[in-house]
Amino acid sequence: MLSLLFKDHVQYNLMIGYLFLVDNISSQLKLHRYHTGRESRVVTALTLLKSHLFR
Repeated sequence: MLSLLFKDHVQYNLMIGYLFLVDNISSQLKLHRYHTGRESRVVTALTLLKSHLFR
């Protein structure tokens, strides 16, 4: 179980939030590749991350 790796709930919650963010950005990049028919650029991933941070 993932929660056993962390000493407190704060670390666990941060890790879960991070995993959610990575999964969300990954899904958005897959959709972008599907719609454009091209590989995603790094700047696209950075833009998605920035937009998430400023929500």
